[in-house]
Amino acid sequence: MRIQDILVPEATLRKPGVRAREVLLRELVDRLAKAGRVLDRDRVYDDLLIRESEQGTGLGHGVAIPHCRSEGVDELSAAFALCPEGVAFESVDGKPCRFVVVLLSPLKADMSHVQALARVARLLRRDEVQQELLAAASVDDLNRILLSHDE
Repeated sequence: MRIQDILVPEATLRKPGVRAREVLLRELVDRLAKAGRVLDRDRVYDDLLIRESEQGTGLGHGVAIPHCRSEGVDELSAAFALCPEGVAFESVDGKPCRFVVVLLSPLKADMSHVQALARVARLLRRDEVQQELLAAASVDDLNRILLSHDE
């Protein structure tokens, strides 16, 4: 499983100033829908919020990976957002998250969902990757950085 197989470049955002988790999730789902990766955006958004209410997806070190399995998607897809000021995702370390990846899987997904979660978490927790992302000047730079570190 490679990040380039699931990351939807046109769904990447650089969102300084966003503070509300729900607003960010809605925008990322909308971007994935516009890219043809979401069949039912309201269903997917609701599924993400339900998953968030069950357990926060903030992993610590500024990383959150809100994720869900949903009937509203038919292929594993990811959207990335850089939020330099941080967004509250009930992170295990209590700190805001600056690096957010929404990961969506079909309801009947195989182990690829878990593999994708692990791969994204390993990538975004690396200090050098975080520093490069924070220094990125554009969305194109963000995508290039993410893909260049995809081992």
